[in-house]
Amino acid sequence: MPADRIVIFDVDGTLTATTGVDDHCLTSAWSRVFAIREADIDTDWTTYAHSTDEGLTLEVSQRHRGRAPTREEVGEVQRAFFALLRERIADDPSRCIPVPGVHDLLAALAADGWRIGLASGAWEQSARIKLESAGVHAAHLPGTFSHTKTNPDTRGGTGSLPASAVATAIPATREDIIQSTLTKLFSSQSSSSSSSSPPSRPLYIGDGPWDARAARNLNLGFIGIRVDNHHARLHAEGARTIFQDYTDLHAVLTALTRAEPPHAVACRTGHWALGTGH
Repeated sequence: MPADRIVIFDVDGTLTATTGVDDHCLTSAWSRVFAIREADIDTDWTTYAHSTDEGLTLEVSQRHRGRAPTREEVGEVQRAFFALLRERIADDPSRCIPVPGVHDLLAALAADGWRIGLASGAWEQSARIKLESAGVHAAHLPGTFSHTKTNPDTRGGTGSLPASAVATAIPATREDIIQSTLTKLFSSQSSSSSSSSPPSRPLYIGDGPWDARAARNLNLGFIGIRVDNHHARLHAEGARTIFQDYTDLHAVLTALTRAEPPHAVACRTGHWALGTGH
């Protein structure tokens, strides 16, 4: 029987064309809550240790205020951010649209028996707002979102940490987030699969250099998506296959069956099997 196949998607820039509005709303929320000038915030996310909502929020506060935010302040950032997202998408729905061809791709993958998951550096509520606004039906898919490792709520909420705990909290890495979704998919696979073949290499689809890097570290097949058609940073992280969108469904599906981890660009190792990662 055919091996079980797993594919995991990032959200921003991968399922939804929302990177612009997302960045603007997040920097506006930081400016309001942290009382810093929005123009002073470096929006080159590659310069940050963790390119996730949680990690960026902690580092922006550290860079501009010399300290980590309290959990209460993180909650204020989240509330401001989510409200701004809803407001700006409502003002102009074109700010949040599906990546072309994504509906047909998700339908084709489901029909062909792929197990599909989400692994996003966005906070869960942010990801859900964008998916719903873009009309991408993914609420039923298992997923993991931005969170802190010390927070028992791995779904990305504010959790029950005391207000002073953020200073010692460690943001989940992109690898942690992907690995958590893999765990969920492997768990459901082992309980329901009738396949006698070992699972094939899981795949990750994303748009950022951090996505390619995480796929390489976890030894996952990788497909890059760049709706802006700018491939340089993905190529620099070793991405072998990059599409602008999913409109050539046959080409994308073919690439998925052949996807390999990004080329090595540094001495990094990782495994996709359970129990590995950070």
